[in-house]
Amino acid sequence: MTRLDHLETIERQMLDNSMENAFCEVESLGRMCAELFLAAEQISSANEGFNDLDELEVALLLRRAASIQAGFESFVREVTKVRELVEEPEPRATFEAATAGIDHPEGVTLNIDFDGTCVSHEFPYVGREIGAAPVLRELVEAGHKLILFTMRSDTEKGDFLSQAVAWFASHSIPLYGINTNPTQHNWTSSPKSYALKMIDDSAVCAPLTYDLQVSKRPFIDWVRMRELLVDHGILAPTEADEREAVERR
Repeated sequence: MTRLDHLETIERQMLDNSMENAFCEVESLGRMCAELFLAAEQISSANEGFNDLDELEVALLLRRAASIQAGFESFVREVTKVRELVEEPEPRATFEAATAGIDHPEGVTLNIDFDGTCVSHEFPYVGREIGAAPVLRELVEAGHKLILFTMRSDTEKGDFLSQAVAWFASHSIPLYGINTNPTQHNWTSSPKSYALKMIDDSAVCAPLTYDLQVSKRPFIDWVRMRELLVDHGILAPTEADEREAVERR
């Protein structure tokens, strides 16, 4: 292998390393960088292995070596910053520690939209029942956590958010949070509510149904939604579900 080939190999290895495995690879990258310095010095003197290169090719190769070196140094700086953040002592918890045991098959956190999802679209009023309550209650009984995630808010024109919260209370469906996950302040300042899953009639591929006697706009089909929750292992199949599965086979 010529030194040119070796330099290209180092370049590929460096490009293949991402921040995801930076912590375990940074030491080996340091060794690569040392090899790069050596290769660059040998290139600059145009010694053995590069006799077939003219001045322009050597100059271009040196420019690439300098670029790789600068990229590595930037990479190390970023890794160092992330390492210092992750190793920062409490009270600021890491993402993994903050979410450990929250989002797993025995306790998934879900963001739940309201209009068009829990009830039909009738804003500023609370819409008609569309079959959401029994499934949402089943989710809570299975140990999952529901966060009301809605554009509704209480204003001078009406208590629109409070009406949505009251809907959950009237159906004996406890809420884990309202427009935010109560634990996320431990590891992020983002205003977006953290959840593993989201149920929203505006989501791409959300199972929708149309019934002009209920609403002029489509809304979540909760029969199909429950099937999806079973398919994803969030809800357990009932005996009826299992019989239907056997019949479909």
